[in-house]
Amino acid sequence: MAKIRVGVLRGGPYSEFEASLQSGANALKYLPRNKYELKDILWTKDGIWHLDGFPLPPEKLAHKIDVVFNALHGRLKGYKKAEQSFKTLGLPVTGSDAVSAAAAGNKIISRKIFESHGLKVPHAVVVSRLSDRKKMVSTARETLFPWWVIKPAQANSALQILAKSEPEIVRALDKIFETPDCKEALIEENLDGRVASGGVLENFHGQKYYALPVVEICDPKRGGMICPGRFDKATTDKIKESSIVAHQALGCRHYSRTEFTLSKRGIYINKANALPKLTPEACYPEAANVAGLSFKGLLEHLISEARK
Repeated sequence: MAKIRVGVLRGGPYSEFEASLQSGANALKYLPRNKYELKDILWTKDGIWHLDGFPLPPEKLAHKIDVVFNALHGRLKGYKKAEQSFKTLGLPVTGSDAVSAAAAGNKIISRKIFESHGLKVPHAVVVSRLSDRKKMVSTARETLFPWWVIKPAQANSALQILAKSEPEIVRALDKIFETPDCKEALIEENLDGRVASGGVLENFHGQKYYALPVVEICDPKRGGMICPGRFDKATTDKIKESSIVAHQALGCRHYSRTEFTLSKRGIYINKANALPKLTPEACYPEAANVAGLSFKGLLEHLISEARK
């Protein structure tokens, strides 16, 4: 039986380049080579595509691989053209498309989508690179309870700065706008509460949209987590339900992960990830493992979904 030729796509001209390299490296490491012929597709920061170390544009991949394993992360700026080439060539691709990834990666757009589907998001003030920052900071102080979390609207999703005064907000905005591709930022109310992650996996355990066990994130900076999380049944059910709503609202495909804060006012969405990080110790694979799907099994499931 011929092996399935899997092209593992990683890298890209994004702020989450390194995380994508890790996810791709793990796919290359854990997918069984007795079943798959693995090809390394590296998209460099300067926009050059390589197949197994040799430059090759995406439209030339048709006769080299059978399926693209998408290990990119972030907004996938510039990926849409390559994605269209894959579609034209009839190449199946794992994970969400560029539109869903862009919507999830843009906190301004995703907030509007979530609110329109009845999900709660923290109150926030949007600041553009060209805004009068002192005026926007004053607006935030007058309309949002202290303290505040400042985060880029579109760049690195892991970057966020806690501010306890107006001068700290200004300095945080200056820091965030140092990122070249960051055009907008959010000054968001800092919700005090436990943090949870809800994952969705399509066509698993007989369900079209299967909600994975909820993960309690104990130490976001160091990656400390407990799965299943120590939440009561009603809270767990609500997180799972909200994760599925977010997945569908964004138009995600195959899998997704949504992060929540459990405050006294309710369950609020922090962010969504249409292409979650895929390393054995990461949040999403851990939840899949607790649900009975090993890391290797998860990777194979995503390939199977793409090829249907």
